[in-house]
Amino acid sequence: MLQDGHSLIKLCKKANVYNSEFRKFIKDCAFLNGYYIETRYPAEDPLIADEEDVKEGLKFTEEIIVFIEQNIK
Repeated sequence: MLQDGHSLIKLCKKANVYNSEFRKFIKDCAFLNGYYIETRYPAEDPLIADEEDVKEGLKFTEEIIVFIEQNIK
């Protein structure tokens, strides 16, 4: 079943139905979602990400991608 929209939280919860281990990524998806929404729908005041947040976001993204790749093979 397809998931309409771009919310990483909703996508992660949907994936959790098929693999309960996705649950561990919901908090990470919430963190990443904040940056995604801002880039898609910019606010009047731009969002500035500091170096620590960028590194943390990249770490979360890499962990999620590795998990997905391991589970689709």
